[in-house]
Amino acid sequence: MAYDFSTRMNTLGNRMRQLHQNTLTYTRGNTTATIPNFTPEKVDVTAIAVYGLTILTDKLQDFVFDTNKLVNFAPPEPKIGDRITWGTRTYEVLGIGPSTNEAECFKYITSSRLRIRVHARQIIDPII
Repeated sequence: MAYDFSTRMNTLGNRMRQLHQNTLTYTRGNTTATIPNFTPEKVDVTAIAVYGLTILTDKLQDFVFDTNKLVNFAPPEPKIGDRITWGTRTYEVLGIGPSTNEAECFKYITSSRLRIRVHARQIIDPII
């Protein structure tokens, strides 16, 4: 029996979905999608000043899920400013990198573009 790379990746993807039986809500304007079986991942972002001093350290939350969950959105890709609700926390999709264009707020993680990683930051309500 041939056991090729795509079969291994499919098996790994199915196992990851079983391990992460989570659900999030993705919102853009009035359009909402419920996305099951996503994988949450923490990311540290650090900006370095000219003299090698750390001037900004930020913890971001990435969400990895199947791209077909955003088919009802126009365009069917994440945009800066979209909202993600996971449990009681709300996150805002943001761009990372030198410029903050739309392409840098997400990344396809498979060559077939079946899975996507979305960068977001938790929205903290100000204390009044």
